[in-house]
Amino acid sequence: PNAYSQRHIMLLEQLASQIAMPVENSRLYAEAEEKARTDELTGLLNRRSLDEMIASEIGRHSRYGGVFSIIILDLDSFKAFNDNYGHLAGDKILRQVGSIMKSTIRGADQAFRYGGDEFAILLPQTTIEAASEVAGRVRQQIASEVKTGRIPITASLGLA
Repeated sequence: PNAYSQRHIMLLEQLASQIAMPVENSRLYAEAEEKARTDELTGLLNRRSLDEMIASEIGRHSRYGGVFSIIILDLDSFKAFNDNYGHLAGDKILRQVGSIMKSTIRGADQAFRYGGDEFAILLPQTTIEAASEVAGRVRQQIASEVKTGRIPITASLGLA
């Protein structure tokens, strides 16, 4: 007596089918949005995300005051390394640098790859002095952890 009739089951299946499509579309949209904001090779956020987050930080700074800093990082000798060892080896270095950046920064900070061998770190609520300390740690980690053979990979960093 408590069982669903065949008609009820058919209606529930139709309803489930109608609900499933928008849910799947939403999931696919979120996935596409994530891919549009992320560098596929390193897993870091990309240039588009960097531009959006800088604009957001500038807006926050204009409204509430406070500070934020940005570190720009460029790998030294990376072109020579790529020319000598090939792009697959270069990709491995880029992934390693991305991993170092993620593990070195605070949870509130954000790391980006915005060009071939160019990276950035956005540091909300961070003075230039504190950003300089972070830059030093990142530079030191890259110098000590990225092993390449004959062509050393180091990083040049700028702060603002």
